Amino acid sequence: MKKKGIMGISVICLLCLSIGLAVFIKKGNDKKVEPLVASEVGENGIFSAGDYFILAMDKYEENYSHLMSKKLNEISKLYLNDTMKKFYSVVPEKSYFVENDIFPRENYDSMLSILKEEVKGMEYIDLFGTLSISDYYKTDLHWKQEKLFPVVEKLGKSMDFKINTKNFKENIIDDYYGVYKGYGIEAKSETLTYLTNDYTQNALVSVFDVAEQTGVYFMNAFNTDVWYNMFLSGPNPLITIENPAVTNGRELIIFGDSFSSSLTPLLLEAYQKITLIDLRFVATQYLGEIIDFTSQDVLFLYNAQIVNRCAMLR
Repeated sequence: MKKKGIMGISVICLLCLSIGLAVFIKKGNDKKVEPLVASEVGENGIFSAGDYFILAMDKYEENYSHLMSKKLNEISKLYLNDTMKKFYSVVPEKSYFVENDIFPRENYDSMLSILKEEVKGMEYIDLFGTLSISDYYKTDLHWKQEKLFPVVEKLGKSMDFKINTKNFKENIIDDYYGVYKGYGIEAKSETLTYLTNDYTQNALVSVFDVAEQTGVYFMNAFNTDVWYNMFLSGPNPLITIENPAVTNGRELIIFGDSFSSSLTPLLLEAYQKITLIDLRFVATQYLGEIIDFTSQDVLFLYNAQIVNRCAMLR
């Protein structure tokens, strides 16, 4: 009996030791990811977090979130109909992923809460969980096109489309500096990657009062200080993209800003025609004169900086 008792205790001890060792190994292998913490804001309005540079956002004011809701509802009432599928989303700024007192997450929570409460007849698509700070350029405010497949997938689930992301080819341009280089920051160059397939190369693009061409990338932007404008020629009041390879009759209207310029080429497989409207440059009252609103899908997609100062939307 004593032998059995001793053996039982030994087995239990060995088992406990094994469990403890396993827990120790697991803890030892866990990689603790330290959160990025913001530096002080410089005189140029820029602060850093790690090797990411971020332009400090204007002070959060709830009235702009209310005003944004009002603008979306106004456009919906004036131009959109019940046959249209309507969506809206907000693109987080890099500060969302950084511990900071300049524009903390509580501001984003308030902004989204107001929009969800007040915007009527549209589905909100939450993109925050599909992004991390590594999906953005270090020296620019924009997201990287090659990192947007999770965003495309999330949009597709709500908007009923699916994109074959394996068909894209990466084209890499070295020595890229974003617009923050002009603020006097000291930073290493990055790479700018743009994605091509048959749809991006053969789409017919019309930029209002500027240019018409085949293909969604404007390579002359590499001769300027703003290389990001190679995506659909940068900010413009109205851009239309017709896709001869797609005959499903589906059309999409995107009300947005420059973040839409790099996202839109990834959506071409799903739509026969895509129209981009930038309300910073065209007044709401004239939309009916330049757009034939019928049964298109409609997406409002704005960066948080725009929402936070949306009085600029006309």
